[in-house]
Amino acid sequence: FANYSKELAALKEESSISSNGSAGSGLSFCTVGATLKQAVETGVLQYLDLRKVILFDTHPTDDVFCNKKYLRNIRKSNKPMPLHGNGGVLPLEQIGELKGYHHEVWYNKDAIANILSKKWVSMQYRVSMDTGTNGSIWVHRSETNGMPDIEFKMHVSGLHYWDPTSG
Repeated sequence: FANYSKELAALKEESSISSNGSAGSGLSFCTVGATLKQAVETGVLQYLDLRKVILFDTHPTDDVFCNKKYLRNIRKSNKPMPLHGNGGVLPLEQIGELKGYHHEVWYNKDAIANILSKKWVSMQYRVSMDTGTNGSIWVHRSETNGMPDIEFKMHVSGLHYWDPTSG
């Protein structure tokens, strides 16, 4: 943690010099909140478009998406849910479907990120991480349905992300 704090402090100083002034909305999700909120506030995420990438996190109990381009069949939920985070409460009233994923995901255009929960992903796919290499988290879809495996790379902020548009 000491190394992470030093690295984040260095990035904070660097980002104060090169930041374009957009600090984000301050809204955060579950326990991703602390890391995500700190990363947004320090400018570490200035080169990571949270609306474009999908985050993989071990703490949330549900999946939440803000980018409707990744979802199909978005509709009103029969049981809306308030999502409590460091930034307050975000009402979740819509659900959608993500291709190749059996669990419905929550959708709210005002969310600040697209987040997949380890809880639900690991119920469908084998998930692995080798901390001896680059720290990526792998979702092994090829073993279950023949789809390509997904590598969630570790960002300098410590968040794991995948950019579905990057090839």
